Amino acid sequence: MELYSIVNAYTIPDEQVTAGIYGGSIRDEHIQIPAQSVHSEWNRCVMTEDVEVLFLAGHTHGLGVEFSIAPFDGQRVGESFYKNLDWHVPAITQYDPPIQLKKGTGFEWKCTWNNPAPDPVHYGLRAVDEMCNLAMVYTPFSLTAKCQVVASSDGILWRPENP
Repeated sequence: MELYSIVNAYTIPDEQVTAGIYGGSIRDEHIQIPAQSVHSEWNRCVMTEDVEVLFLAGHTHGLGVEFSIAPFDGQRVGESFYKNLDWHVPAITQYDPPIQLKKGTGFEWKCTWNNPAPDPVHYGLRAVDEMCNLAMVYTPFSLTAKCQVVASSDGILWRPENP
């Protein structure tokens, strides 16, 4: 099978640019899914600057059975407002109006996997490994705005390089 993609890029003069967007993926690289189990892990992050979130999505690999996102005010987790039950089709959701995130607020995202195999599964880039990634796109454009992880179900606090 041959795979390919095509990207069209267009530019406009700098003086016509009125705003920008930014974003990225926040990855939990400490996943530990026990053998022959249904297992969940969660992470919480808060923004380092005020932003308006335009898009959210979740990403797992083939063992993923649920990905959810809930608001996190820095102390309490609210009700889940995003859920994806099919890892094949990650729901990229646009928010109009955008989600207003003040500095110090953010999200809790939770992944649930079903591992029927006799061996544990860990984080990795291969299809036989697993992931639990929160993807977000926000405005204004800022290279310094990040959603910093402040809590996780396994107690590991890690710092993503990109939001």
